[in-house]
Amino acid sequence: MALPTPPPRPASKTIAAPPPRIKTPAKKFEVKGWSSAGRGEKVILYAESGMGKTTLASTAPKPVFIGVDDGGARIKNPITGEDLDRVEGVESFADVRMALAQEDLFGMADTVTIDTVTCLQDWSVPYVLQTIPAGKGADANSIESYGYGKGYRHIYDAMLGILALADKLTAKGKHVVLIAQSEVSAAPNAGSDNFLKEGPRLQHTNQGDVAGLYREWADHVCRISYQGIVVKDKKAVAGCTERAIFVQPEVWFYAKSRTITEPVINFSKPTDDDLWKFMGIK
Repeated sequence: MALPTPPPRPASKTIAAPPPRIKTPAKKFEVKGWSSAGRGEKVILYAESGMGKTTLASTAPKPVFIGVDDGGARIKNPITGEDLDRVEGVESFADVRMALAQEDLFGMADTVTIDTVTCLQDWSVPYVLQTIPAGKGADANSIESYGYGKGYRHIYDAMLGILALADKLTAKGKHVVLIAQSEVSAAPNAGSDNFLKEGPRLQHTNQGDVAGLYREWADHVCRISYQGIVVKDKKAVAGCTERAIFVQPEVWFYAKSRTITEPVINFSKPTDDDLWKFMGIK
């Protein structure tokens, strides 16, 4: 009886050679003075609608606006009376990215302002859905399509990319101003109960804390509000309608400045540009 022959061995697969290792070139370091000379300021302005955020930004040195909403179209520079300069044709998150990347676009400007990053974050959602597929290459129909919390991380990454582009501008000496709406939300407190705190209205989830990221990035986080409000029985019973810029934090709101030591700066008139003078840029 003839013995059965074994099946033919499958042809061996050609295994591609691994790519050559990239050697990190050696660097020689030296110690010098750590200075911000030649670098632009990073500023966040936040407040409720109608408090003068865009007006204040318009008094910064030679500003150009990237208008994500259309509020600035109705505002003129309070000092010169002229229309605000803005980048035309910006209609999407991708447009904002491309505009920020065109450094020569802002050649004559000293300040680049995004008005507002709150709206820009809203624009980031369709950008994420269009550019990042859900599992196994399927189209994403909502931010929840990516699975628990993953969509919010994609928003965080998209908004982080905006700061990377902003950093390139400040490295060239341009000031970057990010305008945000305000909100009151729960502030985590490791030692006791959470409490309410006012800050820029941006995403703050465990999967992607955009609000915290932007506050950390900024040299100055400035809150515009009314001065001297007195509250009784949970109602404002006294105070004035004069506005001020709060640049140092309190328990109930976020603010900071790396260079300004005054806690409050005057903003009683639209023409008040003391904030920029305290920064030393005007």
